[in-house]
Amino acid sequence: MKNFDSTIKQRTRQPMIKMAIVAILSIGLINILLYSATAGATTPQTRVIVGDTRQYMEYEDLAPTMQPWENGLRINPMPGTFEWWYFQGTFDDGSHAEITFLVKPWMNSSGSIDPYVGFSLTTPNGTVHRDQIHVSTDKFFSARNTLNVTMDNNWVRDDLKTIKLHAESSKGFGADLVFNSAAPLGRFGGAGLISSMYIARGNQVVYDIIKGVNVNASGRNITDTSGAHNYPETLNLHWQNGTDTVNLALTNPKIVQAGSSVVRTNATIVGTPEYLRLSGNGTLNVSIAGPNETESGPAVWEVNYGH
Repeated sequence: MKNFDSTIKQRTRQPMIKMAIVAILSIGLINILLYSATAGATTPQTRVIVGDTRQYMEYEDLAPTMQPWENGLRINPMPGTFEWWYFQGTFDDGSHAEITFLVKPWMNSSGSIDPYVGFSLTTPNGTVHRDQIHVSTDKFFSARNTLNVTMDNNWVRDDLKTIKLHAESSKGFGADLVFNSAAPLGRFGGAGLISSMYIARGNQVVYDIIKGVNVNASGRNITDTSGAHNYPETLNLHWQNGTDTVNLALTNPKIVQAGSSVVRTNATIVGTPEYLRLSGNGTLNVSIAGPNETESGPAVWEVNYGH
C-alpha cells in the first residue's frame, strides 16, 4: 500500500485503500448551470417514510442491491435540497484524508448552488492541510446514471466497486486516491436519532439494517480545542437481537480536525457549534449465528455539536 507522502508539498502518491465504501449520493453528464435559475418549492410530501427501511426502498422502486445510478446526482439542486459525496480514509503510516464534494454548503440547503470541494489532509507527523475550492457553476458537472462528478480540476468516478478520486488545492497540495470496496454496498440514512449499523463479512451482508444501537461513553471526558465541549475517552456501541450481538469500542481518540460547524447557515445558532473528527482504535466483536469474532484496527469517527 502506498501512502501519503509525508511532506504533501505536491499531489500525493496514489495509495490503494481496501475498505467498505458507503455511497452517500451521486450521475450522461449534466451541466449544473441548467439548474441555477430554478427557484420553485418542492411538492409537499403526503407520506413520510424513514429512509433506511424496506418500505422506503419499495416506495422508491429501489432494487434489492445498490445500482450505479444511486451514486449519481439524485435531485435537482434547487433551494431546499442538498447533496454531497464524502470520502474519508486512514492510512498505514498514520496519515488521514477527508475530501468532500458539495453542491452547496451543508448548513444552508435553502441557498442557491455553490459547488465546492473541501479538503483536510493530515501528514504522519500531524501537519494538517485544509482548503475549500469553490467553483463556478459552468465548471461543475455531474452524471445521473453513475458517480461521475467534476469540479474544475477535481473529480471523482466509480463503478460501485472502485472509486477513483483526484483533488488538488491552489495551496500546493492534493491527493490521488483509489478506494476498493471490501464489502457489498449498503444504503444508509433516515434513522433519525436511532443509531444504525451495517455488518458484512466478505461479500456477504450479515445485517443490512441494524437499528436500536445503544451508545455509551466511559473513561474520562476530554475537553476539545474550543473549550466548550467534551468527548469521551472510550465510546461503546452495542446492539443485540436475541442471541446475536455486535459491539464496537472506539478508544484512544486524537483530534484530526476541529472547528466550528457553521459555514453559511440559515439556522439560528445557539452556543458554540463544534465539529470534531477523531482517529484512534476500533475493536469490533460480532456474535451472529455462531462463535464470537473479534477484529481491531485504526478507526475514524466524528462528533458534531449542534450548539
